[in-house]
Amino acid sequence: MSLFHKLAFYPTVLYGVTLEYLGFRKWYTRIDEHCVLGALPMKRNYKEIIQKENIKAVLTLNQDHELELSIPQKEWMNEGVDFLQVSVEDYTGVANLEQIEKSLTFITKHKNMNQCVYVHCKAGRYRSALIVACYLIHHKNMSPQEAIEHLKMLRPIVILEKKRQLDALDEYFKYLKSKNQ
Repeated sequence: MSLFHKLAFYPTVLYGVTLEYLGFRKWYTRIDEHCVLGALPMKRNYKEIIQKENIKAVLTLNQDHELELSIPQKEWMNEGVDFLQVSVEDYTGVANLEQIEKSLTFITKHKNMNQCVYVHCKAGRYRSALIVACYLIHHKNMSPQEAIEHLKMLRPIVILEKKRQLDALDEYFKYLKSKNQ
């Protein structure tokens, strides 16, 4: 991880908080009855998110240094919320197939128990959006393009247009097709 990633983290979080405060951005968006896509939960809002959205599990795509501003795993567990960290580098990182599968196994486990999972990265627009798009491909039988369009309709700030992201979505889509044959 570069020094740039650490230095850029705090101003970009502050920017997101400011946009939410001014009403230009939602902190999180409900995708369906089992999935909420959002930004980094913080002391100021995590209990509200748990209660309002009936969250029983949290999947973070953040790296360790990013979680310093968030809620520690122990605190999630004290609230009765299961927790999984799948670390993906900010700005340039894209989850690989193994990380996607690990994430979807976690989400599916909770979906099968009729529970809701809060999936997040720093802003809920890049790393976590990729995982939620894969969730839509897997559980809603969407194509990668349909999943992207659906997410952008619900959460317009989602960014799923870079080649590496599109390649990851296509790779997961092909993997699922081959697995189901």
